Amino acid sequence: VKLLFPDLDAKRLGEADAMNQIVDGKLVPYVPPQ
Repeated sequence: VKLLFPDLDAKRLGEADAMNQIVDGKLVPYVPPQ
């Protein structure tokens, strides 16, 4: 993630991690239902 988004600081990175979920054993972005 750091390599893809070097401009994100630790706080923003933590928030991004919180928006992820485990699906089928893989970490994927969480998309809220519309």
